[in-house]
Amino acid sequence: MKIKLKIILIFLLIFPIIFLNNALSIQEQSSLLNEDSQNILNDLISINQKNILKNLQEFAIKYESSPNAIQKFLLRKKRKQFINKHLKDGLFNGWVGRIKKLQTTENGEASLEIELSGLTEIKSRGNNSYSKFKLTVGTFKGPHEDLEYKTLIYPETPLYNWLANFQEGEWIVFSGNGFFGDKDYLKVFGSDEYQAMMRPKFIVKFEFFEKINILESEMKISGKTSISKNGKQQKNADNNFFNTKIINIRYYQNYRLSNYNWNYEIFINRWNRRVRYHWNNHPPSDYLEGSKPRGGEVFVLVTVQRDGQIKNFKVNSLGEVSENMKTSALEAVRVVSLPPIPEDFPDEELKIEFRFEHSRISHLIKKDPKQINPKDKITDNLNDNGGKLLNTMSDKINEKQILSIARASYNEEIKQELSSHFKPIQRFAPDLKLEIKLALNNSGKIIEKEIISRIKSEKFKLAIMNSLIKARFNSIPKSLFSETPYRIMLRITP
Repeated sequence: MKIKLKIILIFLLIFPIIFLNNALSIQEQSSLLNEDSQNILNDLISINQKNILKNLQEFAIKYESSPNAIQKFLLRKKRKQFINKHLKDGLFNGWVGRIKKLQTTENGEASLEIELSGLTEIKSRGNNSYSKFKLTVGTFKGPHEDLEYKTLIYPETPLYNWLANFQEGEWIVFSGNGFFGDKDYLKVFGSDEYQAMMRPKFIVKFEFFEKINILESEMKISGKTSISKNGKQQKNADNNFFNTKIINIRYYQNYRLSNYNWNYEIFINRWNRRVRYHWNNHPPSDYLEGSKPRGGEVFVLVTVQRDGQIKNFKVNSLGEVSENMKTSALEAVRVVSLPPIPEDFPDEELKIEFRFEHSRISHLIKKDPKQINPKDKITDNLNDNGGKLLNTMSDKINEKQILSIARASYNEEIKQELSSHFKPIQRFAPDLKLEIKLALNNSGKIIEKEIISRIKSEKFKLAIMNSLIKARFNSIPKSLFSETPYRIMLRITP
């Protein structure tokens, strides 16, 4: 009787653990294969990555069902040939995955493992063989096994400092180099054949990471419809969008480069610091004196040869920008002498565009006396009836001008807030453009948004959407409450 009780007790202890593990496994699969997230991620995954994932998964299914060791051995050999053909150079360039493990050794070296198997098609969830297959790429876990390959990420390196901003569970785009191995063409962690076929971990020396923040929003992002306050989809044909000033935004902060595939940080940061120092200490006098309070942006495009000699300059601007403001920005760039570009720079010449922003000085913007105070000039020459009529007209003109100033000022606040969250780490094609319609309530919260331009780059769209979600806009000025929801159009370019 006591033995039976012990067996029952052990069963009661083990069953909840098994059930919990199964529940967590199902929950993990659900989070990995969320349909909306999957659609976005699938747009980011290269055709080559999809093809390799699909085929390695098929090899795993066949391996699992093979009746004997000989067939399993031949199947592994066939898989080696496939990897040789499709990953011949051992490069994982721009692959998409999710951080499974991020750990450090006793000395602080970082080890990283990225899971790729969660990116398979949704229909595979019901197949048990599919669920057993897990593909990861990563570093070795400890320094002793890493002596030959040097995959661990060491402290005080740029990659280590950048990796400190990441955490387990985050989706990323990454690049790295694999190593050649005898049995699987690429080096696989461990020596167990079953693990190598069903749960392979390819050893990789990482070179680049970029976050993919798929953030849920209470609004649907679509090129055709938007979500209203009551949650219903609606077509937005409101002509106020086309009566509202378009806000043009460049998606970068201080500078952008023609090529980021080199160790540019020291070279460019030194140049940028000196440029900013000169510009801050020699500001344009007309802007400083308040004669150009509406502000604007100056863009100085510089072409640099490998020996550090500047080949040419090109200056562009947006907003209320004087020649003096352009000259000030140009001189800030020209005054800095440059050393030769580092040897790992891959091109014959480097193009860099510096951005100089002159913020709007709202309290210095004067109203046009011809529009704002016409009654001050005409009431002395009017009789009572005519005076009442023209006073009413001038009041309307005043109100219109006040609203115009309030819109311009608030639009500038929106631009400044959104731009402050633009921190891309990769370059985008210069011909990209994303146009977004926004509708804000009185508190400045976005209640509708709609992408109206054709999306050429999912990465560019996601980067902008993440910046937009982080932005916190101020409340709408009281003078504009009658126009709520307040509608604007953003035109964002790299």
